[in-house]
Amino acid sequence: GVQTCALPISPIVNIVVDEFKSKPIIISDPIVNVVVLGFNSKKVSILGEVEKPGILRLKSDTHLVEGISLMGGLAKTADLKRAMIFRDQKILPINFKKLFKQGDISQNIYLEAGDTIFIPSSLENKVYVIGEIEKPGTVTWEGDLRLLEAITLAGGYTRDSMEQNVLVIKGSLADPTLILVDARSITKEGMLENNIQLESGDTVYVPNTLMPTLERYLDLAVKILTLVVLSDTGSLGINLNP
Repeated sequence: GVQTCALPISPIVNIVVDEFKSKPIIISDPIVNVVVLGFNSKKVSILGEVEKPGILRLKSDTHLVEGISLMGGLAKTADLKRAMIFRDQKILPINFKKLFKQGDISQNIYLEAGDTIFIPSSLENKVYVIGEIEKPGTVTWEGDLRLLEAITLAGGYTRDSMEQNVLVIKGSLADPTLILVDARSITKEGMLENNIQLESGDTVYVPNTLMPTLERYLDLAVKILTLVVLSDTGSLGINLNP
């Protein structure tokens, strides 16, 4: 037999064909079938509230639920509302709560090499404050937290911030609720009703320019949030293909 090691399919075919051509046999142009017995180079990072967080090596096609099951399943403290899956440094629109609580199999996608799954803890109070902020990133707290407090805890606005167009993203990123807030009116006009209550998992995005639609605000916010969450979990430094 021909030893091929972990080579891609095309070089394997060439090696086998050359091997046969070098032998004194009757077949002049052999037809070679290569059967893939399994995969060993597909790796996925599954972090946070699973029983055995770490790197999962995929040996065959694997759905999201199966991948988490292979890591011991969800921990009791898993916060499905805030769970995310990243692919090519983008957040996929997957609703973990619908998948695991309601059995919505349309959310049960196939995993791909390089994916990162992050399941946060329901025990943490954490919001993301990003954009034109002095110290963008995560903010943790105890008790209640309102919009201005979160911005203050993140260092306050930069001089390029558009305070009158602050976007608050609530709920799952797969099905978010978007609230555009004139945060400047809270202090300038005393409109305290705009100082909205934040919940764990919310994202506050302070832009530096006006956007034509809420969807455009969301698009920019998600791009920034992706890098923040990946950095927060240490995933940006994980080499999935050593």
